[in-house]
Amino acid sequence: MPTPRRPDDAESRPVRPAGPKRLVKHGLTLVLCGLILIILVRLAEFIVVRLALFESVESEAALGTIRFLAMAGIAANVLSIAGRACCLVVPEQSRARGFIYGAVALDLVSIALHAGFVAGALPEALQPLGGLVAVAALALFILFLLRLAVYLKLNEPASEAETLLGWGIWVVIALAALEFVLPLIPILGWVIGFFLAIAVNVLLVVMVVRYAGLLWWLRSSME
Repeated sequence: MPTPRRPDDAESRPVRPAGPKRLVKHGLTLVLCGLILIILVRLAEFIVVRLALFESVESEAALGTIRFLAMAGIAANVLSIAGRACCLVVPEQSRARGFIYGAVALDLVSIALHAGFVAGALPEALQPLGGLVAVAALALFILFLLRLAVYLKLNEPASEAETLLGWGIWVVIALAALEFVLPLIPILGWVIGFFLAIAVNVLLVVMVVRYAGLLWWLRSSME
């Protein structure tokens, strides 16, 4: 005689395997580690360059340190790209796949452009294009984080992602003004540009800290 199935058996079974979510969590961890590493590299580069300028360290030692930091920077970018690639398996129901696919695709384009510049195959006039591609990839990744937060029903992380996107738009506008508009205004443009540059740099620092917090928040919320 067959054993009757308990009514809650179907409900106790997982709707989908936990593997994809676990891989996305690992991906967010890698992106966060890459971000922390690149922050440390930038701080170390700033210190080394300042010491070299004031001749507090020997030039050969400074160059060797800068080479090491360059390798560390490459490692940080590899961690970040690998982490985003892990996020490609995000559940389709999240409606976030389009954003992460676009972010990874632009990451690959950015790598190809950088390789072309290093090899001398691309003109230096196109170097700003590499920066624009990298910024677009980051914007798509934050949109991915927004959709992921909505999918996980995390209202505060979703609001944080929206805030970062809004601030990012203002930063782009401010940088465009610094590059193209304010230089056309004599004296006053220089004064405005000076204070605007300070404001933009402070905002960028705050954005980096909150971006790291958003990554930590989301990865900690995933089962």
